[in-house]
Amino acid sequence: MNIVSSILPSQLECPGGNASWESSEVKHNARICEGQRDVCNQTMKIAWNCPENSFCRPYGPGFFECSCLGDFHGYKCLRQGEFPILEVLGILSASTAVLSSLLWFTQRRRVRSV
Repeated sequence: MNIVSSILPSQLECPGGNASWESSEVKHNARICEGQRDVCNQTMKIAWNCPENSFCRPYGPGFFECSCLGDFHGYKCLRQGEFPILEVLGILSASTAVLSSLLWFTQRRRVRSV
């Protein structure tokens, strides 16, 4: 078991709130937060639901993220197969080249006239 602790000035709250830690106490003008809770496996609080084809992963005190399983990707992990990186990069590159050319030609006139 990995026990995480944090020592802060006494006027500050524990990161993620006191519910994200097993214990929070003030000693000698310092707040000590010990035992960071895993929000993905908490049974006493609201169950964090990740979409189908994904799993919950802790992302700091009081935070979590849902990561897609296996070869799923996209919004709510609904698309199966590999991510079409060549198509995305091709479209992005072409649109960037067209927009850059258009801006270069239109702004070039202004530079000569000034």
